[in-house]
Amino acid sequence: MGLRKATRDAARSWCYRPPPLADETLSSWLIRVAQGMRLRPITFLNAVWGTGRSLVNQDLDNFAPELVVTRIVTATDISEDALRMMTLAEYEGRLFERFPPKGRKTWILPVRVVSNDRRRHGLQYCPACLRDDPVPYLRRTWRLAFATGCTCHGIALHDACPACGATVQPYRARAIELCYRCARPLADASHTPASAQALRLQRRCETALKRGWDELGEVPLYSHLSFMIIRQVAALLVNGPRAGALRQATSRAWSGDPAPFAKPTARQPIEYLGIEERARLFDLVGRLLDGFPFKLVHACLEARIGRFHATKDMDFPPSMWVATVRLYLDLEPYKASEAEVAAAAAWLRRTKGSARYRDLKALCGESRTAIYRHMDYERSQARPSWRAGV
Repeated sequence: MGLRKATRDAARSWCYRPPPLADETLSSWLIRVAQGMRLRPITFLNAVWGTGRSLVNQDLDNFAPELVVTRIVTATDISEDALRMMTLAEYEGRLFERFPPKGRKTWILPVRVVSNDRRRHGLQYCPACLRDDPVPYLRRTWRLAFATGCTCHGIALHDACPACGATVQPYRARAIELCYRCARPLADASHTPASAQALRLQRRCETALKRGWDELGEVPLYSHLSFMIIRQVAALLVNGPRAGALRQATSRAWSGDPAPFAKPTARQPIEYLGIEERARLFDLVGRLLDGFPFKLVHACLEARIGRFHATKDMDFPPSMWVATVRLYLDLEPYKASEAEVAAAAAWLRRTKGSARYRDLKALCGESRTAIYRHMDYERSQARPSWRAGV
């Protein structure tokens, strides 16, 4: 009778209403509510919203339906704004300009829920945090692609059970800190030190998320624009025919692992990389962004990455990024001016006796129109070149 009564009470009003913890996800909070009522999370969700809603099949941290938000507000004294702060939608305007309700989003790690089973390792955790927290809970920051370490403990994050390798699925576990499959504590995972370079970049990203702005090359800009540039640098290291050359150039100059990234497709979004691969990736990104833009420009020039490659796949690149690549990465051949071609032709006549096309082109590049005006023809023309009159 006790379980049935608790289930009926959960469907009407919630007797247990814990306050959200710092940076806690909505799903983590709902699990704590269910456990406080001595209910399984699935039983609690079905009792409140009905079995037809199948909320366990949804990524509530990524997108919380209006029905869920309204029911929580009416059943607790938590405001709608506080609920929004527990979802990833709260990063709108800081991590990305717009937060689409559905579909894949940049920087958000996918979980791919299929029949209550989470197929992708999109939920990460810090074993030291789960061990030391008075009340274990899951952070929103652990759902972001740039988060590869714990900024509190300085160790690498994990995205699977250390015993059986299962994905983290707290809805199906007896407790948040336990594996749903083998019931082993997630805190038993190894405490491997995180990359210092990647951790420094992560702290900078977390600071930018809090204050809404960042600095690149001592130039302040909105944080969502900075995240666009950081993600583009990461994409240049992962995808494209010149990605390997860019990794090699970075490793030669500033260390880092230049090995190819394990990915099933040729153009793999960085959010789909595993935790170890992303840690290695953002170690390289941190090295390139240190002292922006000069280390990045040096590596790009060595890898023959020009303006076109640097802005590829960016629908609306930030103006700062466009100005930087135009200034430093424009690899188009130099076109000499009219006066420079005329001076080169005069010098060739003094030194070689004539200003021939091949010699002028070697000196002046692709300035063909001006070269035709000032070059000396080896034989008389039956008709003057049309370029000479342009």
